[in-house]
Amino acid sequence: YGTNKSGGVCVTIGKHLKGSRVSCNVENIVIVDVIGLSETIRIIAIYWPA
Repeated sequence: YGTNKSGGVCVTIGKHLKGSRVSCNVENIVIVDVIGLSETIRIIAIYWPA
């Protein structure tokens, strides 16, 4: 997910886990809640070109 010509953001989650994308209106950011561990965790991934 992203708008930059050279790439974007990708989050991969193991097959034994479930992921749910959290809505975010900011470009080049992906937010995912990961379920299946001892507690739910939130991953925020940002594409920031150098």
